[in-house]
Amino acid sequence: MGSKQDLLLTIMRDAMHQMIASARGALADADGLPNKLAGLARAHVMYNGGNLLDAYVGDAEIRSLDHANRARIVRLRDDYEALWADVITRGVETGEFRISDQKLFRIAVIQMCNGVTYWYTPTGPASLAAIADELAGFALAMAGYVPEVSLRQVKKTRSKGVS
Repeated sequence: MGSKQDLLLTIMRDAMHQMIASARGALADADGLPNKLAGLARAHVMYNGGNLLDAYVGDAEIRSLDHANRARIVRLRDDYEALWADVITRGVETGEFRISDQKLFRIAVIQMCNGVTYWYTPTGPASLAAIADELAGFALAMAGYVPEVSLRQVKKTRSKGVS
């Protein structure tokens, strides 16, 4: 293979390319900004949980890359995060998301999804898909998204005098 640098760069580069492709696929498959945000979170969790070692290396070892290789991976990471940033910005602009600090939100949600790398086990009590769905729901809640159906149900319940 070559040096440790070559190995780390290959693992991280391939992982970022796969994550970008998964994110683009999730965005293409989703209608509406809330579904796009949830799809990004699901895709991230599914990639990390399905590729635990590569995801761990990508998350924990970027500091081990030399300057030139780190810059390559940071550019890919920036491309990946730009997909998230676009959805978040548009969601705030349409009023579907209530986020005061978009960068902090993006970092927090991505880091939440990265956490799967450290604690998920395929033999655990929940499937990776169930975890991905739950974390996607957390991302929407963190974004302040309130589904229309819930709002209608709340209004209907309140108009009947139930609280």
